[in-house]
Amino acid sequence: WKKMSFALILLLGIIVASIAIYIFSKPSKQNDPAKLYYDVFCKKMALLGLPKRSYEGPNQFAQRVSNNRQDLKNEIQKITDLYIVIRYRSNYDKLQQFKDTIKSFKPGKIIPISS
Repeated sequence: WKKMSFALILLLGIIVASIAIYIFSKPSKQNDPAKLYYDVFCKKMALLGLPKRSYEGPNQFAQRVSNNRQDLKNEIQKITDLYIVIRYRSNYDKLQQFKDTIKSFKPGKIIPISS
């Protein structure tokens, strides 16, 4: 029984170690290029006074900022759609298009007209 108990404990240890190595060796989501470019977009929106809130998903954020900036609605939706396709459906074929869209996104502030 001692040998069988030792073998079971050893096997269990190997399984637990294997699972731990698998979990902790996964690539970080912070290195995801889609996330990095989306963060650039979010920074551009924050400079306009529309920062992304921590609890907002991409669609919620797009809806809120589009309501505030109707003039940017189409561009915001395009960026959001590309981000979702790349990040959540792992379709990296559109990464260059996503990068180019964010690079060309130059929202500019709306200056209120004083009367």
